[in-house]
Amino acid sequence: MADANCTKAMIPSLTNPVVSIVVPVYNATAYLEACMNSLCTQDFAAIEIIAVDDGSTDGGATLLAKWAKRDPRVKILSHPQQANRGVAATRNLGLAYARGEYLWFVDADDRVRPSAISHLLALAKASNADVVAFNAEDGGVGTAPHRIYQQPKPTTKMTGEAWVALSCRQKEFPHLVWLRFYLRTYLEACGLRFHEGIVHEDIAWITEGDLRAHRLVYSDAILYDYARNVRSITGDESDASLLRRAEGLLVVVDQLRDINQRVPMSVETRTLLRAELVGQGLQVDHLRQHITDAGMRKRIDDGVKQKDLWRTLWKDATRLTRKRQLAQVMLREWFQHKAPSRRPCNPSQ
Repeated sequence: MADANCTKAMIPSLTNPVVSIVVPVYNATAYLEACMNSLCTQDFAAIEIIAVDDGSTDGGATLLAKWAKRDPRVKILSHPQQANRGVAATRNLGLAYARGEYLWFVDADDRVRPSAISHLLALAKASNADVVAFNAEDGGVGTAPHRIYQQPKPTTKMTGEAWVALSCRQKEFPHLVWLRFYLRTYLEACGLRFHEGIVHEDIAWITEGDLRAHRLVYSDAILYDYARNVRSITGDESDASLLRRAEGLLVVVDQLRDINQRVPMSVETRTLLRAELVGQGLQVDHLRQHITDAGMRKRIDDGVKQKDLWRTLWKDATRLTRKRQLAQVMLREWFQHKAPSRRPCNPSQ
């Protein structure tokens, strides 16, 4: 199962792990073996691997138990009654048990490159960073593998706000939590937790986690292999999945607006983040247009109406192109809701 060079006698105790790695696991046995092997064979050994089983039904718990028996650094957690609580609650549980100086979230269907942890740790220590951002390779679905960050970025230490502003200007701000390596006391000081019960839980986390960092450093090295799982919620194009994503984004818009108002930042950064907020809001309409079930579309319409979403986003929008997009959405909705109520013309009257 594991690399032949990774023997129990060579593995240090878990008394003082330097890095905690939280791995949420749900029905990922097709990928889990490779993921765990990539972690357990890292050249930096003072780690704890907190694998949180989110109620897997595909034998994932059995596979994790084999890894825990072989490697004492692997700790298995699960929700009460082995419930399926979703990735946000699963990451939160792992975060609560983490003891390392640094923390990294890794998805069970991905793999970590050799020496990734030692590279990240050296960079974090050298720059006294709260957050280390880095590059990864997207395995793609129907496309060739490619780097996630395509545009050039400074590799010198900067503030989190400077990084966020640059990411927004470059229109390259992937909200992927595994693209960050954190000083754990920084996360605790921020009080960051994932919003449970929604999808797209990474968006607010990444935004606030980056923004509040006093020191953030970027490495352009590819340290992570992202395997797009077509069975994941973002790879599922069913009506039910699209509905969950749209309803999650309705929550995300509120979260981003709260961050925009609560976290100190310059006027320029605040304006850039408002544009990000508008973009996420417009995704709600994009998802709605692909849903065929009338009842599900109505659920989204009700959520939009309750929040008066389009009028609120209009106030946030500063670019003419965004206002034009919002105007088109509002005009289309007006016709959809008003036209059916108009009485047809009767020539005999």
